[in-house]
Amino acid sequence: AEHTLPVIVSIHARSPEELGALAEQVVNAGARALELGIACMNDEETFEDTPDRVYRYTEQERARVSVKISTKLAIGGDTRGRAEAAICAGADAITLNDTIPGLAVETDSGQVYLGDSYGYSGPSLKPMVLAEIFALRNAGFDSPILGSGGVQTCDDIVDYLSVGANVVQVYTALHRNMYDTLVDLHEGLTSWLDNRGM
Repeated sequence: AEHTLPVIVSIHARSPEELGALAEQVVNAGARALELGIACMNDEETFEDTPDRVYRYTEQERARVSVKISTKLAIGGDTRGRAEAAICAGADAITLNDTIPGLAVETDSGQVYLGDSYGYSGPSLKPMVLAEIFALRNAGFDSPILGSGGVQTCDDIVDYLSVGANVVQVYTALHRNMYDTLVDLHEGLTSWLDNRGM
């Protein structure tokens, strides 16, 4: 923020009250917008996400800060109901998708890695997230959507925008050569637009 960069911060907490307090601190430090990471299953041992839970977390944050907020949701399990709850509680947008449950097994021993299910992300999520955004738009959900999941190339960005995402996030791909990945995505998208006179 001291370098006038537009910082958007994704925050996590174990209760609505903790999230609200954290939101206030982060905004005071200079964040221009917030993403509520309330659906990542790595944050809690188990939970079932519901519209009521989404509403409580989002409402608490909206009561504490005035910056733009996007509530991050995982696909599946009444996505539309949870998305509408977030908007009703004061979110300006939703982000799809957070991680989904995944499990890894050690083949020789049959033991479960990490002892339990944890959040799975990466390229294989993209078709599922595209389908969820497409379904939301066809059902009349018109609030902004930040598309996220499996973005590695310019084509992935275009696909998300084509089904109704307003913004596209990149995460897992940045774990490899962060700066070069961003340059490739930017140059690829610029070229795609130029080739179509856009």
